[in-house]
Amino acid sequence: MPRILNPKKGYIVAANNKQVPAQSIDDVGAAGFTTARAQRIEELLGNIIESGRKATLHDMKSIQMDVKDLYARDVASKLLIIAERSKSLLPDD
Repeated sequence: MPRILNPKKGYIVAANNKQVPAQSIDDVGAAGFTTARAQRIEELLGNIIESGRKATLHDMKSIQMDVKDLYARDVASKLLIIAERSKSLLPDD
């Protein structure tokens, strides 16, 4: 079974993402992948760590309740550009 003790980064993120590295001898979670949720948790924890402070209970609650979708955040602006450019292809009414 996958396990880790004292990871170098100081924490473990589990959000329905792949739990073992690709080169693992065990195939547990081999079909999994890193989810946007896991990436978002990594982002939020990274911000706390970079600030130099310890995570609080409030921080953990905020992370638990966070609903920002990284895929949507990263793609939305590109979709808006495509939509704007597409307007010129539509016939005038």
